[in-house]
Amino acid sequence: MDKYTTSKYLVIVEPVKKVAELVKTAYSMNIPLILLVPFENDVPIFEQMVPNARVINIKNDSIDEWIKLLPPVDKIGGVLAGNEISVDRAAKLAERLKKGRYTLYEDAICCRYKDEMRKRLKSKNVANPKFVIIKNKSEIEEATKEIGFPCIVKPVDQSGSVNVTLVNSNDEVEAAFDRIKSVSIFDYVYKPEEILIPRKEEVIIEEYMTGQEFSIESFVRNGEVIFSSVTEKKTTHAPYFIEIGHHNPTLNYSNIENEIKEFGKTVLDALGIREGVAHCEVILTKDGLKVIECANRCGGDNIMNLIKNSYGIDFYKSLILNSLDMDPEIEITQNNSSAIRFFYSNNDKKVNDIYFEEFNDSLAENVVECNLFIKKGDKINAVKNLFDRFGYVICKGKTPTEANERIEEVLNKMHIE
Repeated sequence: MDKYTTSKYLVIVEPVKKVAELVKTAYSMNIPLILLVPFENDVPIFEQMVPNARVINIKNDSIDEWIKLLPPVDKIGGVLAGNEISVDRAAKLAERLKKGRYTLYEDAICCRYKDEMRKRLKSKNVANPKFVIIKNKSEIEEATKEIGFPCIVKPVDQSGSVNVTLVNSNDEVEAAFDRIKSVSIFDYVYKPEEILIPRKEEVIIEEYMTGQEFSIESFVRNGEVIFSSVTEKKTTHAPYFIEIGHHNPTLNYSNIENEIKEFGKTVLDALGIREGVAHCEVILTKDGLKVIECANRCGGDNIMNLIKNSYGIDFYKSLILNSLDMDPEIEITQNNSSAIRFFYSNNDKKVNDIYFEEFNDSLAENVVECNLFIKKGDKINAVKNLFDRFGYVICKGKTPTEANERIEEVLNKMHIE
C-alpha cells in the first residue's frame, strides 16, 4: 500500500500548465485529484498530464458555482492554489468547505494583494517602506511629495517584477501608471477572454529601498515555523529589479541568516500565515531589514529545487500532505548548497548562434539542470521582466562558494553570437 494512500480528493484551484510541479507531485504520490481549470483548451492537457484526475472546467470566479461542481464535502480532503493569483480564492474555498489545513481567507488576501499586505504590516508595526496607495493619476503629485524621489511604482495584483519601476519624476510616475493599467502579467500567460479575475485599480508608490535582497522559504504548521531557509538574491537592480540568480543558503551573509529567519517569522505572524509554505522577500537596508513582499505559496524561479538540492526537503510534497492534514516530511537529510543563474541580455539582439563548450566530468557532476529556451534565429529582448530571461543553470556544491564557482564556469562556457 502506498504510504500516502487517501480516498479524499485534493482540490487544486487553477493550476498552470507551464508550471505544474504541484500537480505532478500530487499525481506521483497517488493522491486523488480534482483540478479546477478555467480554460477549456487546458482541460485535455491536464487530462493527459494526470490521467486519473477529475479535471473540471470552471466558467466564472464564483465559489458557490465551484462548490456545485465538486463531489460531496466528505469526499474532499483539502484545497490548494495552483498559482499565485489563486491563493485567496483557494483559501476561501477551503474555508467554505472546512477541509484540510489552510490559511484563513482574510489573511490570504494580504498575501495576494500588495496593498493589503502593506496596510496589514503597517498596522502590526513590522518594518515596511513608506508607501501611498493611489487609484488615479490626479493623486500622483501628492503621493510623490510624501514619498520623495526616487521611488518605486508597482501594481498591487501582479508578480514576477512585471511593471515594477524606479522613477525620478512625476512624468515617469504617470508613464509607469499607464503601463500598469495597459499591460499585466496575465497578458504574458493568457488570452484576454481567458482572464476571469478583474484587475485592481490601486497602484502603490513606495520608498526606494537599497540593499541586499533575500527570500525566506518557510514551512508553517498550526502557526509554527517548522523549517526556514534564507536565499540570497542577485538582481539587475534599477530600473526593473529582475531576479537573475539565487544562492541557497546565502553566499555572503551566513552571519545574519538567523536574524533574517527571525524577522521572517515576525512577518508571517503579522500576516496570519498559519499553514503551508511561505515565500517572504526582504531587503537589508541601512536601517535594518524591511519587507518587500510575502506570499503564502512556494517560491518561484526554481527556488524549491534549490531547497531540495541543499537540504533534501521536497516542499511540494510536504505542502500537499499538510493541506490534507497529514504529517509533512520536513526533515533535513543533507547539508549542501545550490544556486541558480538565469540567462539574460542587456540588449535586444538576434541569435545567430548559441552553444556551450563541453563540460568536463568535474563540472558536469555538479550541474543539476541547464536549460535554454531559445534557438538560432530567435530574438532576445533586453531584460525588463522575468519573461525576457531565456534559460537557466542550477549547480550544487558542498559550500555556497563551490556552487557559485560551478555557475560561473557554466556561464563562461556559453557563447551567444
